[in-house]
Amino acid sequence: MKISSGGTISIDGFTAAGVVHNDASGNLSSSLIINNDISSSAAITDSKLATISSAGKVANSATTATNANTASAIVARDSSGNFSAGTITANLSGNATTATTATNFSGSLVGDVTGSQGATVVSTVGGQTASNVAAGTVLANAATNLDTVNTIVKRDSSGNFSAGTITASLSGNATTATTATNFSGSLVGDVTGTQGATVVSTVGGQTAANVAAGTVLANAATSADTASTIVKRDSSGNFSAGTISAALIGNVTGSASLNVLKAGDTMTGALTLPAGTTAVPSLQFTGSTNTGISANTANTLSFDTNGVEQLNISSSGVTIDAFSTAGLIHNNSAGLLSSSLLVNADITPATITNASLATISSSNVAGDIVVRDGSGNFSAGTITASLSGNATTATTATNFSGSLVGDVTGTQGATVVSTVGGQT
Repeated sequence: MKISSGGTISIDGFTAAGVVHNDASGNLSSSLIINNDISSSAAITDSKLATISSAGKVANSATTATNANTASAIVARDSSGNFSAGTITANLSGNATTATTATNFSGSLVGDVTGSQGATVVSTVGGQTASNVAAGTVLANAATNLDTVNTIVKRDSSGNFSAGTITASLSGNATTATTATNFSGSLVGDVTGTQGATVVSTVGGQTAANVAAGTVLANAATSADTASTIVKRDSSGNFSAGTISAALIGNVTGSASLNVLKAGDTMTGALTLPAGTTAVPSLQFTGSTNTGISANTANTLSFDTNGVEQLNISSSGVTIDAFSTAGLIHNNSAGLLSSSLLVNADITPATITNASLATISSSNVAGDIVVRDGSGNFSAGTITASLSGNATTATTATNFSGSLVGDVTGTQGATVVSTVGGQT
């Protein structure tokens, strides 16, 4: 035996590789492990064993092998080569004609899932169509604890969620609830009292007594001519009444007291119309809505055509708008009126007497008609006219041809102010 400086021990008698054994006397020997080297309680695990690949090395009797469908047991074929099993997961080579399950198949599926192996289609799930299941899945995945319309309610991590109005039978007390099935306090406002004895005090600002009285009157409404009742139309929309005072819109087909029918009736009393305007007369005619009679000016009756006043009658008399200059009113053979001064054609020959003529004189006599004397001259005070020629003795004239003298010099067309108040 040798012991090296590195701590290696060599025994000269151990010439073959193996495991060192000792006998009961402490003698050492070397060999491979034999069965006696292993304690019956050694409990060597599977991971310490190599794969047994040689046939006949392990007898079936030494294992749990069986051809029966026994859980956790090794499979052993029976004398015919068969065995029973629950589910076998494997790649099948060939066809299993009586197999209840298989990896591949060539037929079509029927039931909740249809189609072929390579194109399966889920048609229904639990009696629900695939579209309903898909829609339900979308809704379920979109569930939220927020107050979101048309979504499924999902509680948050604290078990809470938000909502607008929840309609349900509440079990327990909701100390912060805005609505509840029962309450213990008293009501205030239009309705007073307790939950078990409510009293309507007002409705829309009206006392309960007024509302009750109105209800009685409304329920007593009738289509008959009954005093102090509310009018209710009958099934034809009609009702009876004594006198109705109102602005009537529409037609009165029957007899209406104090109303005038559109045809065959006689009115008594005053007919009052709105004043109207010349553009929209208060009394107008079909097809000519801007032609008629108006009274837009107080106490003046205006006759209008095409939106323009043609004639008016007032306390001052009759005014024809087209007659804008003084004169006499004429009519032609068509009856149309016009205005102008008297002309010769207006006088029937030999009908005016001398007494109807003014005095004729060449002298400056007020009221006389001017006539030239034998020399063609006549006298007058002031003659207002456009003078043609020169007036040698005239004191005033519209135009002159001489020169100005004094503070203003020059001619009519080129005056020059030379001095003003003695100042140049």
